[in-house]
Amino acid sequence: MRGLRRRLAHYRRLVIWTAIVVGVCAATDWPFGDVLGVDWQGHPLWAGMLTGGLLLVAGYFGVETYVRDREAKRWDMTARLAFKAVGVSSGLLRDGMDRLIGSDEHLRYRAQPLTDAVIDEILQRQRSCGVSRSGGQNRQDRLARLIPDEQWACLAVEGLDQLKWQQRDTLASWAPLMLANEQLADDFSRLAELNEMVSELQKPLRRRAGTDERNECPSSEPDRVSTLIADRWDAIVTETVLVQEDFMRAAGDVSWTHVSARVHLSREGQDKLEERDRKTLSGVYAPGRQSASNGRVHAAA
Repeated sequence: MRGLRRRLAHYRRLVIWTAIVVGVCAATDWPFGDVLGVDWQGHPLWAGMLTGGLLLVAGYFGVETYVRDREAKRWDMTARLAFKAVGVSSGLLRDGMDRLIGSDEHLRYRAQPLTDAVIDEILQRQRSCGVSRSGGQNRQDRLARLIPDEQWACLAVEGLDQLKWQQRDTLASWAPLMLANEQLADDFSRLAELNEMVSELQKPLRRRAGTDERNECPSSEPDRVSTLIADRWDAIVTETVLVQEDFMRAAGDVSWTHVSARVHLSREGQDKLEERDRKTLSGVYAPGRQSASNGRVHAAA
């Protein structure tokens, strides 16, 4: 229904003028009476239905559209600020995941999102698994070395818990504002879906760590568990880049690109971003125009 309303909104002027012309014709009894021979006095029910329909169309496309546009302008500044804040929260989630696999040489001057205890033990497991902290390994190489290690998997579950709840705190602080607006609520749902992806990643990690007490992982076969961890890890990292770029662009910078975050994406992840860029980068981004269902930003005409 919302999609139909958006499509019709492009033609509201035509609809309004059509309603006005038809209303004037009905009021003057031309051409209905003079040409078509319609006797409105003899058909009061039909006359009332026509009048009511015209008022309904004029009201929806006229008054309601005006009120909705005025509300969108009032929410514009709030939406831009909210988009920047939640976009950064997606970047912090990715930064924390990079620290869990030792891909954090570019994060030396940024705040540490994980507790010292987790970081100290993570560093020990990275050294034990041969993960270099001096560069030369991409995310996929580091994951391939770390995924088989049960102790690293256990620490990764704890670290992801910390990252997940930090992002939830940011979302909770903006939830009252974003959920109060119909269009911003769609954008908020996309962030909630990203947070849920972290929970799905933890399931195969718990299976690898031997702590999957509720048997949530869909497979117990070691190779399959490793594949699930690698695929879901890459999917989250890719989505954080997509979300952060989309929301920062929606906040005003229509060409904002996180170059350093794209470097170590898998080929599939890079293809996904390139496909998104082809579809949306030529458009004008506006807050409140994103779709939670398909993860795309609607370009304003």
